[in-house]
Amino acid sequence: MAPRSVATVVECLMCKSHLALKIAVLDPESFRPILSFENPADLQSDWLVDHQEKITKRQYTTAICPYCVSIGQGLNWAQWLESHEDAYLQIVRFVEFEEGEGAPLYLNDAPKTANKPKWKICQGVGPQTLELDSSRSYKIYKKSYRGSGLDGSFIDSVEIRMMSGSDLQLPADSEVRALCSDIQLALWKIPSDKVGEFLHVLDGYFSPFLLNFDEVRVAITALLDDPFHGITQFLETYVVTEEVHEEKPEPVHTSHKKHKPTSPPPAMRENRSHGVKREARRRLDMEMMEEYGDYSAMKGSKRKGKK
Repeated sequence: MAPRSVATVVECLMCKSHLALKIAVLDPESFRPILSFENPADLQSDWLVDHQEKITKRQYTTAICPYCVSIGQGLNWAQWLESHEDAYLQIVRFVEFEEGEGAPLYLNDAPKTANKPKWKICQGVGPQTLELDSSRSYKIYKKSYRGSGLDGSFIDSVEIRMMSGSDLQLPADSEVRALCSDIQLALWKIPSDKVGEFLHVLDGYFSPFLLNFDEVRVAITALLDDPFHGITQFLETYVVTEEVHEEKPEPVHTSHKKHKPTSPPPAMRENRSHGVKREARRRLDMEMMEEYGDYSAMKGSKRKGKK
């Protein structure tokens, strides 16, 4: 069997969109047993569990976000590739669909002749399949994660504004590039044992950055004045609070593959475990309501075509 790509779901902290990010390549030939009692299927399953644990522990990584490219430069993915514009990396978070179950892994189940991958869950808890849109990037088609607890309301609102021709009041692409560069510089300069807390605060307090751009830019600029000592003040100033939610969304499909936890998985979360302040998103929704009234009807009337 030919090698197959392994992916997981990530969330961009700049625009709150969700992507299928490739993280490894699984080569069945590398799981040939050395000892007679070893089972290739067990070796492959252990390899998947190890990779799941690594990304779940790491929590964050960097990636090029097609949504940010589209919003900032007004180009679709193909146009951006042809433009040869320099890429800039966004901070993305590995998405965990059920608390304590880790970020799910997906194998590409599409034939070599297919135009786009077909991701099928192979480890963990999450949507059974992920279907990408027709842009040839790694944008997840929104129907793939309906009912999974992922919230695409912010990016949906941006798309509605683009369709309506209204002024988005979003930062210029050059400003976004500068902020991404400053965040990368801060990650390099602050003490290594503070990096996890720093990313946790950026995620829980400021994300999506596009909606809180001035605030996050001021905070990062102040931090860069004295990264070693300023990180303590930064973490004390911006506190991510936990939220308690009584209602739980519907459970998602689970993989039939061997899963490491032995106890039944908990009810699916509506929000990620570290909690996120929702005032920013509510503020956007109120603004959209004031400008368009019940704009949910507009979302339902968006042009339907190929995915």
